[in-house]
Amino acid sequence: MSFTSPRLRLVLILAVTLSILPVIAIISWFFTVQYKEAALIHLHHYAVTVAENVATAEADFIITENYASLQDSIISFQRRVHVESITVTTPDGIVIADTDPENLGDSLTVPMGGADWLPGQDTIQVDFKAGLAKTLLPIQVGNATIGWCKIVLDVGYVQNGLVSMKKKITVVTGIALFVISLLIFFFSAAVTRPLEDMMVVAENVADGDFDQQAKVAGVFEIRRLAEAFNMMTQAVKEREHRLHQAQKMEAIGILSSSIAHEFGNPLMGISFLLGDLKRNPCLDEEHQRLLDLGLEECSRMKKLIRDLKCFYRPTSGQVTPVVLHDLIDNILLFQKSFFKSRKIEVVKAYGDDIPPVMAVEDQIKQVLVNLLLNAAESMDETGGIVTIGTETDAKTVVITIHDTGAGISRENQEDVFMPFFSTKPEVSGTGLGLSVSYGIVKNHKGEIKVTSSPEQGTTFTLVLPRCMTG
Repeated sequence: MSFTSPRLRLVLILAVTLSILPVIAIISWFFTVQYKEAALIHLHHYAVTVAENVATAEADFIITENYASLQDSIISFQRRVHVESITVTTPDGIVIADTDPENLGDSLTVPMGGADWLPGQDTIQVDFKAGLAKTLLPIQVGNATIGWCKIVLDVGYVQNGLVSMKKKITVVTGIALFVISLLIFFFSAAVTRPLEDMMVVAENVADGDFDQQAKVAGVFEIRRLAEAFNMMTQAVKEREHRLHQAQKMEAIGILSSSIAHEFGNPLMGISFLLGDLKRNPCLDEEHQRLLDLGLEECSRMKKLIRDLKCFYRPTSGQVTPVVLHDLIDNILLFQKSFFKSRKIEVVKAYGDDIPPVMAVEDQIKQVLVNLLLNAAESMDETGGIVTIGTETDAKTVVITIHDTGAGISRENQEDVFMPFFSTKPEVSGTGLGLSVSYGIVKNHKGEIKVTSSPEQGTTFTLVLPRCMTG
């Protein structure tokens, strides 16, 4: 089994994870900021409340300068929750009471112009790393500032809350990613399993098994991919078959030409010898008849050798633009009596504006004659119909020759272009007509195909490159 599917699943999981992590990070940052803002508001409110309580309770001590009682009072306030220290100063910043007695008499920087202090000016400074929050608020009687109160709060609980919240976010994030990964892992099977099956089929096709078909399943895009893959496999199978056929024909063509060459010279000598013997006046009538038969067989062998030499390598000629309709009409004119004698009707289904093809005219004529004769000979004495059609596209001209004859069985269709293959009686042909035609068409960079069904007739399709003007 290939590892591509696990890799694809891993890629999907990583892609979704990388997409979700920034979102989670933004959400975490948002909640952290919101938590800090809420904590600041809470701390500020708590600090102001403590300062107001100190101011209310200690104002008389400050006015009467009873600093000993003031000291005892702020120490009692220090026992409140989250109060780290309290410092009380005179209006000019001299420490007159502090939860740490060692700070008494020290100077503390305070705002100038305390009488003009407004409620909106109170501030709080929070150091989350140190776990402390500091605020400095005026102690006022009426509009007069009689001192300052500095309060330091322990905000470790806020920091602990932040840490706890981040841990919860981390846990929730981990659980969410795990669940999402599981969902992706299972739901990705709808994509990866058909792909995995397709890969197995592809490997078998690569090994030459073109009968393999990918299973059409999964999501729409995967089904389309499987259908396209199956179509491609069929196309490769057909092209592979054509390639093997062409290679086989090429090999047989080379062998045939070589055999024809080797037989040609001895046959020529035999023909000359029989000719000399025939001119001998001493021969009786029976011997003369035997010599005539020998010379006829030599002539038949010469024709067979010429066909063999032409097989797959037609005789070279001048390539010129060929007007197919004129060429076909000329062939039909010469074959008119032949078709009439066999009760065959010829139907022309010519297309409009068929351009010329670049070809050796006599060679293409030979191909068309072979195909028309085969069509005629496929029909019995009751006759039939031969339909000749032409059409064109941007690059090629297509000629179809359809007959209503006996047809060709499916197993024989693969062999019709093989040398010496024929469904005719032995006395009717050598089986080289379609083989030679195949070679001619291939040398013209064209294509020849056959489709047929028994008792349904046969269609030969000839595809040739069109003559490109300009």
